[in-house]
Amino acid sequence: MIETGKSPKIFKPGDIIMRQGEVGRNAYIVESGKVEIVIVSPSGEERVIGTRGPSAMIGEMSLID
Repeated sequence: MIETGKSPKIFKPGDIIMRQGEVGRNAYIVESGKVEIVIVSPSGEERVIGTRGPSAMIGEMSLID
């Protein structure tokens, strides 16, 4: 995965790239593998709402907001 404007960064399965509600400062492009997009309910229940694969960008909304 490439963090925009920086050197490639490698994430392992289970790594958390960013958390819901955090102020984001980076966007990433997925080079290989897949990333699950998960939301957490007020009760703490996690739900996968999507996945992103190669060439997808994640975190871009944090740069816009």
